[in-house]
Amino acid sequence: MPGRRERVPRWATELAILLVIVIAIVLVLRGDGESGFWADKPMLTSLIADVIVLILAGTAIERLLRTREELAWRGIAGLACNTIADDISRGVSASLCVLWRDVSYAPPPVDEPDGGPSDSRLPEWEVRELPEGRDEVPVLRQPVAETPGAAGTLPPGRLAVLLADPDWRRWAARHLRELHTRSRPALAEWAAVMLRTPGPRDLLDRAALVVDHVGHLREDIKDCGVEPEELERRWVALDVQARLLTNALWEEAGEADTRFQLPEDPEDERYWLWRDPKQRTGPVDHTKAGAKALVR
Repeated sequence: MPGRRERVPRWATELAILLVIVIAIVLVLRGDGESGFWADKPMLTSLIADVIVLILAGTAIERLLRTREELAWRGIAGLACNTIADDISRGVSASLCVLWRDVSYAPPPVDEPDGGPSDSRLPEWEVRELPEGRDEVPVLRQPVAETPGAAGTLPPGRLAVLLADPDWRRWAARHLRELHTRSRPALAEWAAVMLRTPGPRDLLDRAALVVDHVGHLREDIKDCGVEPEELERRWVALDVQARLLTNALWEEAGEADTRFQLPEDPEDERYWLWRDPKQRTGPVDHTKAGAKALVR
């Protein structure tokens, strides 16, 4: 996912340590056994050999114990992934969908089939309830023939119309604030479980980044400090990244058959998140070098 925080895998660190040990042994113990530095120091040679054996054995035992612990926690970590997908990341896309819809839109009944394929879902089918105060926003009371963008995303030009209504800006900012406030403790609730296994741990990091950008989008809408075209790009980018995350969480939880519909090129630059994930301020570097560092 573009814009995510990268971390070096632990296996890569372990492999580097082992390679250093092997290279050191090859380079240092090059004598013929009868001459050289080590031939005259048998005690030191024995000590260093014992240390190397202890390091190798300790690394192997530590990895074995960690693997057993990860297997023991994988089941409940899958439950955590499923919960975060249903309660948080799916809700981000559903919320972004309902915020640009006019009052003629009604969510599908929760307990009835939505009629859509499970492997190509749209956010409009995932809306569980309408935000409070929606009927009081003037611009939403004006029915518009809206043609959604790729894969049911925000229609081009729609956001510029909405931003012209200060009532809509206040209403959308309030709803995004509530979504952001509700999502953060939900992530923290499952953090202790997901941090114990590599796959869920990385997905937790991605989920935190998506939730952070809900708050960033709210600030952009409230302050109106971004050009409508760029704000529209950010809106769609957050929607697409939330869908990618939801699909990954469902797959980790063993529900790979349930997926959000995506644009044809979800890894394209226009779908990147816009805040630096390390410093949390300033724009993301969209150069090719930045792309390699940020894609996850």
